Amino acid sequence: MLNLPPLKFNALDTSGKNYLMWARDAELYLTSKGLGETIRDGNNAYSQDKAKALMLLWHHLSEELKDVYSFMEIRDPLALWNSLKNKGRNVTRKLLCS
Repeated sequence: MLNLPPLKFNALDTSGKNYLMWARDAELYLTSKGLGETIRDGNNAYSQDKAKALMLLWHHLSEELKDVYSFMEIRDPLALWNSLKNKGRNVTRKLLCS
């Protein structure tokens, strides 16, 4: 088993209810580590930086979300970021309309 460090912020919940806070925390943390570019459209980030960013995002997902995204075989932090953003926006809209 991989010995991962403790979470730096709360993991994204399966329901997506904490998406907005998670996205803010994730973006700030990636930026603080010099990896913010990896989740920007049209980025030219190094593959090593992309791998670090993907690992950080992955580490901050609920186990259920990891199961779902494992089947999708996403290997790029921007692709994962955009997929989670689309899911998060849908959940946020539903919560605001309730």
